[in-house]
Amino acid sequence: LMRYFGWIAALVPALIVIIFCMLPVFSNWDTHMLGPFGGLDALLQAGLLQWSGQTYLTPELWYQLPIFYPEQDVLGYMDSLLGQALSIQPILWLTDPSAAAQYNWAMLISLVLSAVSVLLIWRNSGGEPVPGAIVAAVVIGSPYTLAQLGHLNQLPPPMVFFAIAAVIGALNSAASLRKRILWWGAAMLAVVAQSMWGWYGFVYAAMGAAIPVVWNLFSHREYKQFFRLNWVVLPMFLIAIPAVLWMAEPQLRVADRYTEFDRSDTEIRLGSADLKHFFERGVYRSNPADWVGKGLDGAQRYEDRERQVLNPGWLALALAVYGIKHRRKLSGKMLQHGYGLLGLGFIGLVFAFGESTGLPFTDKRMLLPFGVLREFIDSLRAFRGAWRFSLLTVLAIAWWAGFGFSMLRNRYGVKAFGVAVLLVLISLPVTLPIIEIPAEVNLSSNTFASNQKLLTLPTPLNEYLEDRIEVLWLLRAVSTGNQVTGGATGWVSGNIIKLRLELSDCEAGLIAPEEIFDRFIELGITGAEIA
Repeated sequence: LMRYFGWIAALVPALIVIIFCMLPVFSNWDTHMLGPFGGLDALLQAGLLQWSGQTYLTPELWYQLPIFYPEQDVLGYMDSLLGQALSIQPILWLTDPSAAAQYNWAMLISLVLSAVSVLLIWRNSGGEPVPGAIVAAVVIGSPYTLAQLGHLNQLPPPMVFFAIAAVIGALNSAASLRKRILWWGAAMLAVVAQSMWGWYGFVYAAMGAAIPVVWNLFSHREYKQFFRLNWVVLPMFLIAIPAVLWMAEPQLRVADRYTEFDRSDTEIRLGSADLKHFFERGVYRSNPADWVGKGLDGAQRYEDRERQVLNPGWLALALAVYGIKHRRKLSGKMLQHGYGLLGLGFIGLVFAFGESTGLPFTDKRMLLPFGVLREFIDSLRAFRGAWRFSLLTVLAIAWWAGFGFSMLRNRYGVKAFGVAVLLVLISLPVTLPIIEIPAEVNLSSNTFASNQKLLTLPTPLNEYLEDRIEVLWLLRAVSTGNQVTGGATGWVSGNIIKLRLELSDCEAGLIAPEEIFDRFIELGITGAEIA
């Protein structure tokens, strides 16, 4: 245990930040969850987590998320959260947690794994546990994490970091065939696991695994050594591909059925970064008003605020710049890994700006690298939150901030730890709201055999008007075993759009109920439920 004492100590500051993130729900573990930005995404993902955790052993049932009936393969509309569901399986075997408790456990485990995996990147790069690892693990927890606490699928995805750490470990194991095989195997396993965790993260993991390899080849010109490894890497690669494709089966089915399974350029731009977002700290990071008890609460905190957060924290950025300035003091191998992560972070930042940018003083736009890739890779056309690629930038800043802090400690000794304490304090979140899962949709059920198909009312005009009611239909459906026409997601098919418009016209008296109810009966819908 003493061998790992330094790494355990390095994890403690990050755990403090994580504890403060989860603090509001510790006393309400079984009934409440963190509910940033109104809590809609948290409630939806609580339902997804329950569904995946109890149906993944029967794939054909798993694909058929019981919302938006009679649509098929609805799981393909969103991330399945299978990775998060599997992470809490030991807890499900030992206890019978509520939907809220399952969600809370999944979030806590994801946050802790993220911090641990960042420490593994630092270790495999050649870093010592103290002091650099302390800062690296804290920086990854803020600001990106605090901006994503309402999205279980978008938290810093730990398997991305594990994949990067494994690739670095493999590149460092030239002298040991056994270690190379283990590390390459771990990298492939992490990439596959990330496809269960979330598809944005899968792209980060693929980039994070590939770019350090490319950088190593060009910086060390170790072409012959790398290609001698093909007999090791290629079989693993050939195993990983079908595993990822199996995970993508719901999305592939939906893409085959609907040619419009993508995002418009307008949606991409709304979810892309802009230069002004470098000054956006995120709504749940503390500020002077919070320190004196005058911070905003509830919707006031996030209304009229953009969600894109590119500000890495000024102190973290200063430490990273200080580290880059003293890069010559790094050992050769560690410097190469630092440069590789810096390149990865730069690419992530470029991708964060989305598919195009406006040219000054004109109405024209210039296509950016992410836009070019969208023309060749169809799956990228479904991504609307391009700014989240900035996670890779945060990782690069975290790594270099860790080294910068090491240099500070070398120069100022124990006094430098005041900077680490300050970093932890300003990384703590404030005013994190919580949201309760209503008892009527938080039932316990072990059967998902749909015994009734229900029309759900009221219904929104479009996905942008989906509210708490539409989100709760999934939890209701999972609890009762019914299939419902309602539901919430980021993308809906043309059939759902048509149904919502017809129901709205019916409510307004523009269409006679019989005109659409007869068709519902043909689809097997024989009853309705009002929220």
